[in-house]
Amino acid sequence: MYNIESIDRLQAKRIAGRIVPAIATTTATVSGLVTIELIKLLDKLPLEVYKNAFLNLALPVIVLSEPGQVEKTVIKEGLTTTMWDRWEVHGTADFTLQQFLQYFKDKYGLEVTMVSHGVKMVYVPFMPGHKKTSATTNGEVVKTFFRTAVYGPDH
Repeated sequence: MYNIESIDRLQAKRIAGRIVPAIATTTATVSGLVTIELIKLLDKLPLEVYKNAFLNLALPVIVLSEPGQVEKTVIKEGLTTTMWDRWEVHGTADFTLQQFLQYFKDKYGLEVTMVSHGVKMVYVPFMPGHKKTSATTNGEVVKTFFRTAVYGPDH
């Protein structure tokens, strides 16, 4: 299937015998580099002392570089976000989608234009039928959405 030539048992053992030490060496090297970075993290050192590592033990080459600042997206004056930020909204079992939308309006002054669960769009105001789901609890919105997505609208 992959046009790999057949080899005898002795050749296979010779090739496999080189793989195990290579994996062990690479694992040990990566573990050591990660441990060094974790120690820096525990010491709360500035960003300049952290390093990204590129290594190729076959050559052998190890290149260390400084990571850049994370890109910040300005949502509005005084409110920025990064790819590492996470906004948590804590609600109860009867927490509705409307309460969820209102939370962002009250806390951040934002108008929510879409709510998704994974890669699925759960609420998009301009889509047909989505506005009427705002009084439904978030759990029911997600359950109904997935029931419809998986089994079709008749179930």
